[in-house]
Amino acid sequence: MDLKVLPFMRCIACRKTEVTLRGEVVVCISCGEKYAVKNGKVFVRHAPENAREFVDREVNKKKWSIARHAIEAYLKKNLGAEGVKKTVCDMGTGTAAFEELTNRFETMIGVDFFPY
Repeated sequence: MDLKVLPFMRCIACRKTEVTLRGEVVVCISCGEKYAVKNGKVFVRHAPENAREFVDREVNKKKWSIARHAIEAYLKKNLGAEGVKKTVCDMGTGTAAFEELTNRFETMIGVDFFPY
């Protein structure tokens, strides 16, 4: 995990901004709440019981909602002109559906509630 993300983080439990990385876990210094880190992504919530069924699905852009297609178009238009030195934070990164648009940035922060 890139340590540059820590200043951007806030503990969900106590809302404090003092967090540190300990191995593969981000830990709130104030209250001790722990957030898993996997494949460079921080997971700020515990996954719901049925989360695994979403992970195992094959990505199929033909089945995307109108909103998801609109998000992709927005990202293509607005991220395309940005330099690679920018920091990008993908909230709700999921299975990284927009990875082809974000992986060129030197610092890409993926945040989700489940370690996909």
